[in-house]
Amino acid sequence: MKAPVDKMYPIVLALVLACGLDRASARPPILGVVQGDNVNIRARAEASSEVVTQLSFGDELIIKGLDGDWLEIAPPAGAKLWVHVDYLHENQVKVQSLNVRAGASLNYSVVGVLNRGDRVERLGEKGLWVQVKANEKMSLYISKGFVSIKALPKPKPVVPVPAPPSPVPPRVIKVVPVPPVQVTPKVVSPVRAVKPVAPASKAVPRPKDLDLVPLAGQGQLARRQGIVHSYLLKGKAPSRFYLSIETLSGEERVCYLKDDSGRLRDLSGQRIFCTGRDYWVQGQKLPVMVVESLRRASGVGH
Repeated sequence: MKAPVDKMYPIVLALVLACGLDRASARPPILGVVQGDNVNIRARAEASSEVVTQLSFGDELIIKGLDGDWLEIAPPAGAKLWVHVDYLHENQVKVQSLNVRAGASLNYSVVGVLNRGDRVERLGEKGLWVQVKANEKMSLYISKGFVSIKALPKPKPVVPVPAPPSPVPPRVIKVVPVPPVQVTPKVVSPVRAVKPVAPASKAVPRPKDLDLVPLAGQGQLARRQGIVHSYLLKGKAPSRFYLSIETLSGEERVCYLKDDSGRLRDLSGQRIFCTGRDYWVQGQKLPVMVVESLRRASGVGH
């Protein structure tokens, strides 16, 4: 990595403040040029923060703001950002807020937040994590000493528009009536009856005892494995059972389990494989899986 261009900082600061890095501004974006090789792009404005990607001398970036000795920038094309797969329905966020992280684990820093209904572009997958394309809601950081401001383009001169020429009076064209053409009607053979199309499969009935969120895709078929837990039913909790998985930072709840057959009572603390349909309920951060089939993972306990 080349030595930091500290002498560029006064120019960077003056231009950034003069242009006003207000995200609501209609001004064109402030562009920066990287002044070093293999310059680290980090998840937070700290030298100890994880490195998300690197840029080279001459690479351009969009500056969003200042944070001490760091510039907040829009993530470059090479940045790999991740979200958990359980909080997506196809390519749409299905929870109230979803953290975007700098790596495929809960241990990585949050670099942005998506809201319910936001769409994502999938770039890859790694276990339970999905790599997504960055957008304006996500930010990364670069040390300000490695960036110079690219000069803003000069406004183009306004060219006066010439006045339109005076209108020319239209020519009067005499229309000669044409006698109608006699058309002999064509005899068409009777059309055969078309076989009716089989009706589409019926929609999945929604549980009547759940206060569902008005979200497209309710009742999506899901398959999961994890450990069953039971707890004392309180407030508006939709079920007294939930399913958890083990992550690097500990146990993480993934969904509630609803099964009216009573099979879950004997499986508390056990690892199971289950299939069912996911429903999102008002006031809950996790989906409710209405269990259709389940089995215990043989020889595996809590």
